[in-house]
Amino acid sequence: MSFQNTSRNIAISSSFLNAECRDWDKNFKQSSIDLNKYIGNSDGTFTLTEAGFAQTASSLSLRGAVLFASLKTRSGSLNNVSFDLNLCIANMNGKLEFQKPTESLLNTGACYSLSGSLLKGLCMGYDGRHYFSQIDLDNFYANNNGSFKSGDNHFYNSSRNVSLHASSSALTLKAELKANHWPTGDAWDAAETDLVTCIVIRGGKFIFEKHDGPFDREGAFTKFFERVPFVGFVVAGIHALAGNEEHATRALALCANSSIVCGGIVIGALLGGPLGGAIGAGLATPLGILVETQIAGKIKDPQLQAQFEEATLGRYMYETLRNVLAAGAAGYFAEFLGAQVVGEEALKQVAAKLADALKHSKIPEEWIAAEEKVKRL
Repeated sequence: MSFQNTSRNIAISSSFLNAECRDWDKNFKQSSIDLNKYIGNSDGTFTLTEAGFAQTASSLSLRGAVLFASLKTRSGSLNNVSFDLNLCIANMNGKLEFQKPTESLLNTGACYSLSGSLLKGLCMGYDGRHYFSQIDLDNFYANNNGSFKSGDNHFYNSSRNVSLHASSSALTLKAELKANHWPTGDAWDAAETDLVTCIVIRGGKFIFEKHDGPFDREGAFTKFFERVPFVGFVVAGIHALAGNEEHATRALALCANSSIVCGGIVIGALLGGPLGGAIGAGLATPLGILVETQIAGKIKDPQLQAQFEEATLGRYMYETLRNVLAAGAAGYFAEFLGAQVVGEEALKQVAAKLADALKHSKIPEEWIAAEEKVKRL
């Protein structure tokens, strides 16, 4: 969603979010949306399952796209909380619109990894924060003579080279599964299955739901006709009537892609998940560009400039992640980040320091020192 990417002069007035939003013709239009209609207060925390937070909120403020407030709990005390509006507010052709996050792994999860048959990751809850969750795939997938079968169990004991592959359009489980082929006998067959089909995110947790029957929303029959021009619009309508909004959107996009051209927009919107979108939105805003060109550009010392850029990047990501990671999730995120292969050595160092900062909830002193040096210039 990341409305911040294409908006400027973002402000909060009472419960109204105001901004100038760029339309498809690159013109900026004034837009406003009442957040009170879509966001609620659940015992002192923001939630997307209720509405009317403003009645029990005070000290509302906005930093970038992050909403800060003091929310009243059931006991009457005040809880200081924050919520990244990029997670549920979109700019639709110059107009701010609320979009409730879907249950898809591609839209509301991030940082997936595999440990044996355990799928681990960060799952967005109804409060907009990301929680650590895991699910044992061995309980829900079976080895059907060399291929995956959903809804059954115990594939892992007859598998080898099990791996997980993430992309913008799928989260694929791959393995070699033991099979018996007459008359040659036992063999290891390459098999794969898209976990997006039957695993959803609900309430900050992984949930298995079988959706790959022939006529289900992820079935072979439905997927085939989604890609047929014009007929796909009918399939989209069926999805919408069944309450599968994200699948209706996908069907429309795929159909339009074969009839007109627009699939790339949807794929681009899915890249990086909500965490990547929130971070990317802030780094791509005019404010970020201004800092880079007007401040970093004036630093003559190359070493200090590199330190400043690292400190600015690291601090922004730290603040963003601190706002969207729930208690207990920072440790997994730091572990995941540390295990990733980053091309450039400088980015490896930033990643390592960011992971350490998240583990200890403390910004590295060298980042603070670098910014202090710049302030004295």
